[in-house]
Amino acid sequence: MATVILTVGLAFIGSLATYLNGLRLTQRQARLARVNLQLSESEQGGLLGRRHGRSDRRRRGGGADLV
Repeated sequence: MATVILTVGLAFIGSLATYLNGLRLTQRQARLARVNLQLSESEQGGLLGRRHGRSDRRRRGGGADLV
C-alpha cells in the first residue's frame, strides 16, 4: 500500500513540476516576444546598432567608404 501511495505522490509532484515549468517558459517566451517587438519598432534601437557598426568599422580601418 505504501508503494502505491509513494508512486501516486511522485506522479503528482512530477506533473505539478511539469506544469509549473511550462508556465514559466510560456511567460518567458511572452516577455521575449514583447522585447523583440519593442526593439523592432524602436527607431533608437536601429540607430544605435548602425552607429556602433560604423564606429567598429572605423576602428578596423574599413570606414573610408562612409559618408
